[in-house]
Amino acid sequence: MLYASGTLSLTVAGGLITGSGTVKVTQNTTGSDFTAGSISASGVTVTPIPTIAAGAKTFSGTGLSLTIANFVKLSGTSALRRWGRKSGWR
Repeated sequence: MLYASGTLSLTVAGGLITGSGTVKVTQNTTGSDFTAGSISASGVTVTPIPTIAAGAKTFSGTGLSLTIANFVKLSGTSALRRWGRKSGWR
């Protein structure tokens, strides 16, 4: 079980490429759904955790922004998800 969320800030090549936004990554490699609750590891408890389907792998971002050389700017909201053992992302 993996659940991570937070703010992303990226600067590459002295500011030639910059990026920011809020991201969330989930992965459930178990054979059953994880129902909403909490996850505890090494004395740290994270809550609330949403329901994560068995076999799910997701990446989502909101308020994403990527700027390249102050010339190209991409921004928006995006999500990738995969369930089960099928290859590829949707």
